[in-house]
Amino acid sequence: MVGLTTIDHAGLKVSDPDRTLDFYRRRGLTVLRTAGPNADGFRSAVVQVGARS
Repeated sequence: MVGLTTIDHAGLKVSDPDRTLDFYRRRGLTVLRTAGPNADGFRSAVVQVGARS
């Protein structure tokens, strides 16, 4: 059996992106980039969690 050693990324659908990003920032995480809204009205963000490799 192979053990999990890293997670590259995960997607989360949230009802309030601004509030969610503020939550992560207040906990010391770094928002690397944001994008959108796209044609469907969706926004995306990349938040760094832990060390980059």
